[in-house]
Amino acid sequence: MDTFQQSLLSALSIPGNKNPTITADVDALTTLYSTAPETLKRFLATSPSWRVFKEHGDVYATRRWMIGSEWCYSLHGYYTKYDTDKWSTADELLVEIFEQSDANERRMTKAALSLLNQELRPLIIRPDWNTIQNMLPDSSIKKREPVFNLRFTIHKSG
Repeated sequence: MDTFQQSLLSALSIPGNKNPTITADVDALTTLYSTAPETLKRFLATSPSWRVFKEHGDVYATRRWMIGSEWCYSLHGYYTKYDTDKWSTADELLVEIFEQSDANERRMTKAALSLLNQELRPLIIRPDWNTIQNMLPDSSIKKREPVFNLRFTIHKSG
């Protein structure tokens, strides 16, 4: 389970109230989008916790869900038990979160936005490749020396 899931599930463990109002703080996302959009795109494309794809010419980033030891996603980020989805497009920035809950309070939405802000904050301080590499989950593919080298060889049969 990753920090995103932990945050959402923790939010659900607290009974919700009747107030559906939220104050959406996506400051880290909007700052990165306006000051370092290429760094933001590179982070989203590099991290296994995000799935970046194109659909009808628009680019979307959907948060993946850790199932067992694998990063998984369902179509458009909809999950059977906990529905969450975040998208951002190339021409304008949109954040979309779908939440189904037994309470009016948007507990998962608040948790998702808070974690998104927390996750992206290091890139505001230092928007570079080293920061991205340090932010990647342990299960990420890291650039290292190759384990083996393939070489083109010609074998003659004897």
